[in-house]
Amino acid sequence: MASPRTLARFLVLPVAILALSSRLPATPDDGAKLDAVEILKRTSDVLGGEVALRRAFDSWFESIAIDSGAGSIQRSRVRVYQRAGPRVRIETSIGAERIVVGTNGREAWFVRSGIVADAPPELQQTLRDYQRRNVYRLVLESERTGVQVKSRGIENVGGKSAYAIDLVYDAGERGSLWIDTLTFLPLAAESPGSIATRTRTLFDDYRAVCGVRMSYHSVTERDGKRVGESLLLYFEAGAINADSLFDRPRDLFAPRGAR
Repeated sequence: MASPRTLARFLVLPVAILALSSRLPATPDDGAKLDAVEILKRTSDVLGGEVALRRAFDSWFESIAIDSGAGSIQRSRVRVYQRAGPRVRIETSIGAERIVVGTNGREAWFVRSGIVADAPPELQQTLRDYQRRNVYRLVLESERTGVQVKSRGIENVGGKSAYAIDLVYDAGERGSLWIDTLTFLPLAAESPGSIATRTRTLFDDYRAVCGVRMSYHSVTERDGKRVGESLLLYFEAGAINADSLFDRPRDLFAPRGAR
């Protein structure tokens, strides 16, 4: 049976898969004069605008996560449900084992082997990381979510010129976001990881879906070492009809006769 630490590694992989792309170019000379707030505003505009991005908050997606951080390659199938605010539900299948972890903003819980329990610290951190590292949420709501942003200039990311933006979270933790200077699509994001290390996610294979553009492939590095990748299979916006999906379940996967 997978430990909470192992589960946290699997669940971190799809966290940044919702990086979005853009279509409108900008010149480096023009962009060099932009501050972080203006860069994020332009990114929001070219991603489809505020209405489309807020609709994407109410969505679910499914992906394949490939974890190579433990020295061997393991695959999991991940489905994520999310709504505006701190509501997240992540369902992960690792072999024959299925784990569900979620939060409605008031309590964090998880289900494994028919047992419903409070989420352990590793999974609680994973849920917090998911919400903080959601790129399109940072683009649209950095001020409201308590994230301070500041541009530190132009840097190279994978051979591409990118605006480097410092992120300072409300707990004092720091991260970075890199935005392509020509297309304004996010190239990479970095923040403190769930396992006390720094984690960077690199995005590619952008496609239009449900009014926004998303990365269908991402690579995760931890302290400079590749530890996994994520492949997006399906995404649907405006698809969550019940807040109860994020409430702590009472009998989900309960053994026969226990209900």
